[in-house]
Amino acid sequence: MNYQVVLKAYGNDAKLAKACIAPERAVKDSDRASFSMTASDKCLKFEVCAKDPVALRATLNSITKMLTVFDKTKKIVGENG
Repeated sequence: MNYQVVLKAYGNDAKLAKACIAPERAVKDSDRASFSMTASDKCLKFEVCAKDPVALRATLNSITKMLTVFDKTKKIVGENG
């Protein structure tokens, strides 16, 4: 069975988030799972494809960790900046 998930993150800085996360994308692709990103002004869309549920979960965890780092960094820069 193959799995596909579409995840959307909304905010005014979707393009900036994509630019920050893009370098990690190449590292995260594997033979079991991959994802692509597209960004508009207010939405960052991830399309995840996986061959098994474990690979799907791992990829989604990686994406949410990257989004968490982006969000925390944005808050720190905003406070100091």
